[in-house]
This record gives sequence, structure tokens and C-alpha cells, in this order.
Amino acid sequence: MPGLDVSPPGMEPLTGPDIVPGVAQPVEDGFVYGKAPKPPKEPPNVVELMEAADVPAPSSTGLPHTLEWYRGAKDRKVARAKESQSLLARKNELRKQWNTLVLSNLEVSGKKVDSVAAEPQPVGDLALLLARTAHERPQHQKTIAELQNRLDAAVKAKESLDSELSHARTQLSDVETLMRELDAQGDAEEDERLRKKHDEEEKTARNERLLRRNEALLRGEELEDTPRQGEDAPANLAVGTMAAADGFPGLASTSARSGSSSVTRLPPLRGRPPLPASPPLPA
Repeated sequence: MPGLDVSPPGMEPLTGPDIVPGVAQPVEDGFVYGKAPKPPKEPPNVVELMEAADVPAPSSTGLPHTLEWYRGAKDRKVARAKESQSLLARKNELRKQWNTLVLSNLEVSGKKVDSVAAEPQPVGDLALLLARTAHERPQHQKTIAELQNRLDAAVKAKESLDSELSHARTQLSDVETLMRELDAQGDAEEDERLRKKHDEEEKTARNERLLRRNEALLRGEELEDTPRQGEDAPANLAVGTMAAADGFPGLASTSARSGSSSVTRLPPLRGRPPLPASPPLPA
């Protein structure tokens, strides 16, 4: 029937409190959560930084140095490496001298401590004098008491002195042990540096020989160098086989020979005669 409310009880829409409007946020570009970000800092003056670091400015040719300066870069690198090695050797020499000086001073100080500890002390004489006085003149109680006080003071001073000398000797021994350990560690580091230097020199020399061999092969020459111990043998046989396959069978035996610094002339890479055509397959 029209106008009849059949909805169950408790289903009436709820009415909440009024919505409070929030703080108005600006919507302009460049604002984050209503706040403008900090402006960026001014870039540094690169020209002044370069001048302060003594970096040359670009010249009219676009390079800060001349072409002769760049051509001498390899020589300067070699000179720097040589100077670096000399400085490292001098550093090791100074380290050894310093260790020797410190160990010598420690030895002298130890001998002084031992000599002081070995000196005769007046405690024994005072004890002997006290015993003779008490035995021969027992009636002189005041003198006996005074000698007894001096003997007690001497015994306390001797105990304190022995303790300090023992502590000093222990410290000297500890420092000497530490210095010898540092000396041995420095020697081990120097030996390791020399070993790495030797390995690097061997590697550089091997790479240079291989580079010269490859350049000679590109020029049409073959350098038959006997490889040193630990190096890879050059692929002479493979080169000779390839040359024989290209129509030069006489070069296979030539490339297989071994000698010292012998040069064999190979045909140039360009201008070789074409390979013969393969025979047709039977039908």
C-alpha cells in the first residue's frame, strides 16, 4: 500500500557531526605539503676551484697542455714509478735504522737497571752493626733502638727500589719484544712488496714480448723466441699449419723450428694468391 513503511526497526540512516573543513593547502606548482622547498644552493665557481687546485685552464686548442706534454706521459709514468720505488726503499732503510736505534737504547737502559739492581745495599751492614751492638753493648738500648729504626727504613726502601727496578725491567723487556715483532712484521711486508714488484716486472716483460711478437706477425714476420719458465709457448705450430693450409707448405716446418731471436719472413697478409677451388662432389 502506498505510504506504508515496512523497513525493520533500527535501519534508519545515522546522522553524524558536521564535517570540519581542513586547512586550505596551496595548489601552486613547487609547493610540497603546503610549504615551499628550500631554494638550491648556488653552484661553486669551478674556475676558482681549478685555479686553487693548480689545474691549468683550457688553452685555445682545447687542451690544457701541449701535445709534447702528452707525448711524455709514458716517460713521466716510468719516472714516477722509479721514484716511488726509491722512496719505498728509503722508507724501509729508515725503518731499519729506527728499529736498530730503539733496540740499542733499550739494551743500554736494561743494562743500567741490572747494574743498579746488582749494587750492594746497606741493609746487610746495618743488620750486622745492630747485631754486634745488641750483643756487645746490651745496655745501650737507645742506640739499639735507633739502629733498629734505620734498619727498618732501609729494608722498606730496598723493597720499594727492588719493586720499581723489577717493574722497569719488565717494561723494557715488553717494549723490546714489541719492537722485535714490529721489525719482523716490517721485514715480512718489505719481502712481500719486493715479491709483488718482481712478479709485476715479469708480467710486464712477458706482455711486452707477446705484444712485440703479435706486432711482428701482423707485419708478416715471426719471432721464434724460446719462452721462459712459467710462460705460455707461442703458437708457432698453429701458425705454420695455417700458413701451409693457405698454400705455403714450406712454412710449416720453418715455424716449427725453435731458436733464439730468429726472424722468418712470411708472406704479407694482403695480396696472397686465392685458394684453389674444391673439386665438385660426385653425383
